[in-house]
Amino acid sequence: MYFTPVPVDEIGEPLRSKVRAIDELGGDSGFHRFAAHAPEIAEFYWGHFYRDVFFAGRLPVRLKELVRLRLAGLNGCPFCQAGDTASAKKHGISQEEIDAVFALRDDGFTPAERAALEAATRMANVEPYDLLTEQNKAALATHFDQAELVELTMVMAVLTGMGRMLAVAGFIERSCPVPAPAAEA
Repeated sequence: MYFTPVPVDEIGEPLRSKVRAIDELGGDSGFHRFAAHAPEIAEFYWGHFYRDVFFAGRLPVRLKELVRLRLAGLNGCPFCQAGDTASAKKHGISQEEIDAVFALRDDGFTPAERAALEAATRMANVEPYDLLTEQNKAALATHFDQAELVELTMVMAVLTGMGRMLAVAGFIERSCPVPAPAAEA
């Protein structure tokens, strides 16, 4: 095994409690147990990122929840989709809105939410034609000040990176696999 998990009893708190909670829900705590090798990195992600930026920060949590749902759907992580859906509901997002986000429908959302969802969709894709256009950038700048744009793009970058890392390292099986481009001759 290349990514060796730390035995649960050897993991310090609060990560041990998180691992046990995931296991009790029937989830796969493999990545969390692997992350226990570097508890400061785990604390950065689950402590500082989520506590200080995602659930705090300048932007409304609702907006960040919508973006997180879009990225979880596009990254194809079933565990993320389930957990993010539960969190979104706790933060007032309806099932109809959740379904719309996963279906890539942006109708029914505010103009600011639509601009953020479009940016998240483009962030999750790697094709050169999916870069933010001048129109996308203008829509974002209309709804968010510069500090909010830093927060929004950083949230999208961290979540996108985590989703890709979990998939490419084999910690999750993607529910919507994206085929690799053909190798050039």
